[in-house]
Amino acid sequence: MDFIIWLQSFQNQWTDIFFIAVTMLGEAAFYITILSLTYWCIDTSKSTYLVFILSLSVALNGALKEVFNQIRPIGVDEIRSIYTETATGKSFPSGHTQTATSFFVGLMVLFRKKIVWLFSGLAIVLVAISRLYLGVHWPADVIGGIGFGILASILAHLIVNKFDPKEVFWPYGVLVVIGFTGLIFFDSEVYTQALGVLSGYIIGSYIENRYVRFTVNAPLKIQVYKYLLGLIMTGILFVGMKYSLPDSSLADGLRYFATLVFVIAGAPAIFIKLNWSKRMEN
Repeated sequence: MDFIIWLQSFQNQWTDIFFIAVTMLGEAAFYITILSLTYWCIDTSKSTYLVFILSLSVALNGALKEVFNQIRPIGVDEIRSIYTETATGKSFPSGHTQTATSFFVGLMVLFRKKIVWLFSGLAIVLVAISRLYLGVHWPADVIGGIGFGILASILAHLIVNKFDPKEVFWPYGVLVVIGFTGLIFFDSEVYTQALGVLSGYIIGSYIENRYVRFTVNAPLKIQVYKYLLGLIMTGILFVGMKYSLPDSSLADGLRYFATLVFVIAGAPAIFIKLNWSKRMEN
């Protein structure tokens, strides 16, 4: 608590803006915007690797929040909490910090260059500090987020290296079964969202690998068309399901599941139909 109060003693309009911007590096909108571009238009293999790391990390975080069941510093005297709409679920471990850690550690593995490591390390630290500055997490939460983010990255890396998702599906199916079994113990909105992300990624990848099999190569103009149309359709699906489905944690999990399946398999299938992408030859 003393550390958060000290950190917030530097508060002003500009630091508020800066840390709100930094904390967005741990949010779904950032990853959808970046990874959909790289997945649809640049490098499918590297993008799916990062999406799997994120999916596994998000699912792990949803379960851990339920297990530890820690309250946030929001509402505590002397602590100023802002941008609280991003503070969903329990406090430990920090979801923003864990997600950012998993993503940027994944980048470090893919691009073993000093500049990538420096930028990624700085991003992880800044996201962690932003959650404290905004008054939505305790120091232990962000430390735990970094630790579990690294753990999720290691687990995902080991799984992908051992079982190529384009050739072996059953280990990923086992993860889905484990995730749904967790519903017996965890039925919170955060957990069902996380399960939707993980199962949506795995089912979407299965469909894409076996039935869609698109290639990313296309002229620049077509790449722009693909990206814009894909984002618009993704946004319509995500927002449309939010307002058309019942207000329940199960419906929210279904919304995340459908969105991931669409991004990974649905949009590429549409690109092929529009002749904006080619189908990979056997």
